[in-house]
Amino acid sequence: MTECELEVAQLTAAGLQDREIAEELGISVRAVKERKLRAARRIGYNGKRLDVALVRGVRGNTLSSSYLEMFAPHLRPLVELAVRGMTNPEIAKALGLAFNTVRNYMKEIFDIAGVWNRRGLAGMMLCQVSAADIDRSISPKPYGNANQYLPL
Repeated sequence: MTECELEVAQLTAAGLQDREIAEELGISVRAVKERKLRAARRIGYNGKRLDVALVRGVRGNTLSSSYLEMFAPHLRPLVELAVRGMTNPEIAKALGLAFNTVRNYMKEIFDIAGVWNRRGLAGMMLCQVSAADIDRSISPKPYGNANQYLPL
């Protein structure tokens, strides 16, 4: 991964939106999206959930067992698959559940975790490789329309 792609991946893992990354780096939103796509392909990901793949690339693939315990046992497999970057239909097929059941469970998971999407869930659930791997000079940004912050 090039230095530019790594910087975009780190900012994505820190919870910044494409527009915020573009402002931070002084580039266009289109350039941010292209760098995210190239970074995800370099780590071997060709799926739909680029942001989740980039968070995994920066923070590692090890799920935090302490965070996983806060979910009910029937939700844990869904959390694990969502953090891997699977879509709702893929999770439904893998677990033999109805699509609407998965969608409702994912809403419940997001509420319990206090996040708005899979990128936030992946950022919370994945153990950080080391503090040096993520630039700590980035201040937390408000996430969505709520006064919640993504964990760094």
